[in-house]
Amino acid sequence: GGPPPPPPPPPQSHHRGLALARVRLTPKIVRSLPLVGPADTHSETVTCDTEVVGLRAHATKRAKYYAYRYSLRGVKRLLWLGDVESISLAEAREMALRARAMVARGVHPTTEAARRRAAVTVWKFFRSEHLPLLKSTIKSWRTSRQRLRDHVKPVLGHLPIMDVTARDLKRLYDELAERTTVSTANRVLAAASGLLKHAVREGIIRKNPASAVRRRRETGARLRFLDRDEVAAFAGALRKEPRLYVRAFLELALLTGLRRSELLGLRWRDLDLAVRCVHLAETKAGGSRDVPISSAAAAVLARLPRGADSHYVFRGSRPDRPLSDPSKHCRRIYKAAGITGCTLHTLRHTFASHALAGGVALQEIAALLGHRSQRTTMIYAHIGSGAMRSAAEAVGEALGGISAIEHQRRTPKNQGDAVHGEE
Repeated sequence: GGPPPPPPPPPQSHHRGLALARVRLTPKIVRSLPLVGPADTHSETVTCDTEVVGLRAHATKRAKYYAYRYSLRGVKRLLWLGDVESISLAEAREMALRARAMVARGVHPTTEAARRRAAVTVWKFFRSEHLPLLKSTIKSWRTSRQRLRDHVKPVLGHLPIMDVTARDLKRLYDELAERTTVSTANRVLAAASGLLKHAVREGIIRKNPASAVRRRRETGARLRFLDRDEVAAFAGALRKEPRLYVRAFLELALLTGLRRSELLGLRWRDLDLAVRCVHLAETKAGGSRDVPISSAAAAVLARLPRGADSHYVFRGSRPDRPLSDPSKHCRRIYKAAGITGCTLHTLRHTFASHALAGGVALQEIAALLGHRSQRTTMIYAHIGSGAMRSAAEAVGEALGGISAIEHQRRTPKNQGDAVHGEE
């Protein structure tokens, strides 16, 4: 009744200190390959794949890795593909096939790999290779891009990717954990690890250095949100912000609890201020949903100029793009307000916390925040129901009374405000 026994090791032959075997590799066989022990007479075991000729699984005293053996113009070489913990067998076969194609063109894969490793910086690899992969595989690619752009690029972006060490990443991680939160540091490290693991699969680096960085435990500490005094300080600093769209974006984040990506993606066609509703065409949970907003939030949106050259509510310096890097602006406002330990997402927590303190039911808060992922769309009739409408208004009354734009009724045209978010 126990687990099935591991597959028997493939028959081996010995040659120049190596134990050689040939078999069609499977993930189970690779996992079962033993490391070389002190009593073994050979220094390394090599198991050759019969499906992709040239692909080999090596096991030494300390590690197991994949490599591709080839011969070009009478010269035999071994291309290191990656350790078995970093890449899968399927990925190793794909890399071996790409190397085989290079050999067929008369190019040494080892020479080409060395050239690529020397030329590719962290940010160049992100822009050319990793970002397209993120866009095609995950819905939250904008969040990953933001984490890498805001935290990894300034410190490591200029380095050749092959020069990034575990020490570099640990220094970045520790600094983030102290300056922001452990949760933020963990997520940034995860984004960096994903990029480096991709570089391993491409054969640019041999091992993911992020795997050596130990993550701190996220304790069940008090959820960080702004109390009323901090909201007042935040609003006071926000009133001095000259960029209209930055000011409006941050206030809407506070008054609606919407996610960063949801606010940035807002287009004018998504608003129905007559019934105080915002339509989110794409949400983190997938699908779309309609969200009621308070009269204070609707007033902020009503004062924004609707330019004919941009479809975005929160336009950036270019009309065809939304506001860039609101997290940077939010950090600047926090600093001016004397508030520490907060991020842009803290405004979402503040919305929910003040709603709960105001007596709004948890299920209504979850609906406003979009936590009920089983529902992809909410129709206007549902939004107009008393419970959710009252919930939005309750938070609007709690936070809108000390809002920045509520107290700032001047228009950008006659007061010389900087309209564009990045001027």
